Amino acid sequence: EQQTLENDDSVAATVNGQPILRSEVLEVISGLPPQYQQVPIGVLIPQMAEQIAAVRLVAERAYEAGLQNDPEVQARLKKEERRIVGDV
Repeated sequence: EQQTLENDDSVAATVNGQPILRSEVLEVISGLPPQYQQVPIGVLIPQMAEQIAAVRLVAERAYEAGLQNDPEVQARLKKEERRIVGDV
């Protein structure tokens, strides 16, 4: 049974009490190579929701370990920030 939020964006999965919205999953799917996008959406949504959940869990553990303060992480964030600002 899928829950819905006020904006009617259904919850595809929940990780540690935080929803993974269908729109987030569909955004990830839209970035997949064409051959994967031909897989039925009913198959892709749960698979991609599971991947998003796994990434969130790993990120949560990394934050708990303080990795956001690691010099390599800081350097990579700065590089991505410059790329994003340049794209805007």
